Amino acid sequence: ELDILKLLNVSSLTPGVSEVLGPTDNAPAYKFRPGYNNVLVPSPGSIAAVLTAPTGFTIVFIYRQHRKSLGTLLSVHSPGRVTPWFQVTSNLRTGQLVVHYRVISDSKLHQNSWALQPSSVQIQKPNSIPTSDIKRGNGWTHLALVYNASLGTLTLYLDCQIPKQQPVAGTHGFHIPQDALVYFRQEPGFKKKFLGSMQVVKIKPYPVTRQDIGWTCSSAA
Repeated sequence: ELDILKLLNVSSLTPGVSEVLGPTDNAPAYKFRPGYNNVLVPSPGSIAAVLTAPTGFTIVFIYRQHRKSLGTLLSVHSPGRVTPWFQVTSNLRTGQLVVHYRVISDSKLHQNSWALQPSSVQIQKPNSIPTSDIKRGNGWTHLALVYNASLGTLTLYLDCQIPKQQPVAGTHGFHIPQDALVYFRQEPGFKKKFLGSMQVVKIKPYPVTRQDIGWTCSSAA
């Protein structure tokens, strides 16, 4: 498991970062201001290896984004290249989560997208939002993208909604060069910068199930 915030050594002492109250007690949450520009994630080869793992992967985000903003959550590029190999973008202007990616079987840039609609089902303790603490949980999104290589699918787990599965283009997995660079919360050139707070940004080298997603709900979704 790769913890992006730990790889970047994010703390309340980091310029452009302040600690905030997040939805869970087991990890600090941080607000990222426009002045935070430490965007290149160390050990990009390890991240590329996870995103091309033979069985699949899981990316987990717990974040609170500024309203009506367009922000990159994670983006993978070759040096000097603007077009991504893999990118996850949260677009609250259109209410869409967008994943751009390239696959081994062709040279096109593909796209999958899902609606980012708030859930009416509450997330429970101990892993997430306390149902009695509305202010603490307000505005936080719990999101996981799960790629199952054997099924050839990307599944979105959003808060406590029913998982939304979509087919991935191609048949041989994602194409990400081992020398690619990984950008946190923006594209190269400070474009599509994410504004808001994050508590969890993790990548797991396997596809998880609903039971292992990292949060529980007040009723089955």
